[in-house]
Amino acid sequence: PGQGKFGEIEVNFEKSSIMDEVFGKSALVQCRHHQAVCEIGKGLSATGNFNDGVIHSIEGNEGLKYLVGAQWHPEQTRDTKLITSLIKGAKN
Repeated sequence: PGQGKFGEIEVNFEKSSIMDEVFGKSALVQCRHHQAVCEIGKGLSATGNFNDGVIHSIEGNEGLKYLVGAQWHPEQTRDTKLITSLIKGAKN
């Protein structure tokens, strides 16, 4: 895709992750990137992958109530589930 245009891929989520709670088993997401997560930092887990093994979501796993990272553009879609989840997480 060209600048400002995104491809659509299906990301599969780990069972019982925040992303699984938000989207279910998988979701079609808008992405365009040339970089990817290579190493997961301490206190984080990979929770979403594309079928080629590229990590597309990470989450905190050390007592934090809500820490989510997405390797796509949730702001570029009409699906507001992740943004709504972020707002709920911030309230708690």
